Amino acid sequence: MILRKPNTSVRVVNKSYILIFFASFTWFVAECIFGYYNGFLKEDPYPSLADFFYLVGYLLLLAYLVIINKIYKIEFSIIISALITFFIMTFYVIYLSVFIYQIPLYSGNIYDLTLLFFYPLADLFIVMGSLMYYFKGRSISINKENRFWILIALFGFFFFMGDLTYGYDDLLGTFNNYIFDLFFNIGYLFLGIGIIIRMSYFYNLKKQ
Repeated sequence: MILRKPNTSVRVVNKSYILIFFASFTWFVAECIFGYYNGFLKEDPYPSLADFFYLVGYLLLLAYLVIINKIYKIEFSIIISALITFFIMTFYVIYLSVFIYQIPLYSGNIYDLTLLFFYPLADLFIVMGSLMYYFKGRSISINKENRFWILIALFGFFFFMGDLTYGYDDLLGTFNNYIFDLFFNIGYLFLGIGIIIRMSYFYNLKKQ
């Protein structure tokens, strides 16, 4: 048993790969700009033009998570419950950050503050969506393609750790420890492996 009819699955995935490709491309551009500011100009690249491309990449990946549900058909009630839980957690984190720990006092402006919250929350959204697809895939398919979502969830988790570490360092102005680079590199590694595995599976499916 597979998720849906093979032809339908292949068509949806082929279209969604466009989003994955452009998301990866925009992140590559963002990394180049980030490296130019940080390595060549010796300036703080946060915020900078690189953030525009990072944001576009996130939006494309989030759009991919929405479109791919045409295959998995996760129940609307489950999606709503997950979103409500996510937004409650988001509100709680923002409340603690703003009113208890007073993070706005440390951030430069509203743009910095927005990015500080957006990146980690978007990462967690990717983790949540990936895990939902993983468990849905396990319940309706005997194939192994659902393991792709574990790799995407790991990508989101390590990006979350990287964004959290980078944001903390930026707030305090302490960039002596570049451990966030390790988190981001591991995240990109999981993303690349996941995409290769996914493309390989659907390439073999298309040949059948």
